[in-house]
Amino acid sequence: MTILFRRVHIEPEKLREIIRKNSDSLEFGLRFIDFQLGTEEEGFINFLGIDKNRRLAVVNCDSDENESMVLTALSQLQWLKKNESLLKRLFFSENVDMSRVPQIILIGPSFSRKAVAAVQQLSGHDIRLVEFKYSLAGNNDAIMFEEVVFRKAGAGNVVGLSEQPPVPEDIPDNARAGVCRPVAPVPENIEQPVAPFDEITLTPEEIAEFMNFDRKQTL
Repeated sequence: MTILFRRVHIEPEKLREIIRKNSDSLEFGLRFIDFQLGTEEEGFINFLGIDKNRRLAVVNCDSDENESMVLTALSQLQWLKKNESLLKRLFFSENVDMSRVPQIILIGPSFSRKAVAAVQQLSGHDIRLVEFKYSLAGNNDAIMFEEVVFRKAGAGNVVGLSEQPPVPEDIPDNARAGVCRPVAPVPENIEQPVAPFDEITLTPEEIAEFMNFDRKQTL
């Protein structure tokens, strides 16, 4: 029997719960050490994670397209830096390497061209943009995470859909599925990935806004 799935909107709480239970689907070895971490005026870090190299990861998600996610995450990095002593005490047992700039993983149903262009302007950060597809058929649902942009610190360009980052050699064979891993059965009729984003140019004001955060972090 053929089961027909349809794309539907997912509630933010359910999306966060799915991500909380499947951190390894975003990056091999990633695990979360705190949830909904308040950062004063910078809002909540949905998930504070630590990767297999003991580096922090800021993981934020939204069930709707949200251009401000990039800027919010950058401001949250400033908060983490400012509160480094507190974080060392809170997560002493995790042996976090605070000398390294945390990576950023942003998850949404799609990312605008301006958000992608903003990521292209940044240096000194590892930033991943991950899109999700959520489908429903009766009582059965399916979700798939797909990394669409990977901006590696110091890289001259952005890795897009056609050029994914290499899989580390120490990943077991049964986990070497690439950066896109479904966390539930994925129906055959889920739409295929879109083509890589075209180059676009930000206005001088928009570039200055993002680069200002970038310079503060790298000083």
